[in-house]
Amino acid sequence: MSKSTSNNFSTIAVALTLCLVCSVLVSGVAVGLKPMQDANAQLDINKNILVAAGEIDGAKVTAEDVDAKFKNFTVKMVNLKDGTFASEEEITQAGIADVTAY
Repeated sequence: MSKSTSNNFSTIAVALTLCLVCSVLVSGVAVGLKPMQDANAQLDINKNILVAAGEIDGAKVTAEDVDAKFKNFTVKMVNLKDGTFASEEEITQAGIADVTAY
């Protein structure tokens, strides 16, 4: 009977060790790929803005094309109450430090 208990213990120990090693590897890869995911998310947002503005065709565009076209845009905030562009003072009061990141 003690042989069975020892065998069960070693099986559980191997399974736990394998789970721990795999979870550490997956976590490391996720952390390592985070900057690339963020860059791709921003690229997708920029691409969608350009497609909505009619500047590019979404199906036939590269990342370089999106970056080049998006550099030509001037980002401005609009005051929705009166339909005018928001002034620097209004933007600062709203707590927005960088309009392009908003």
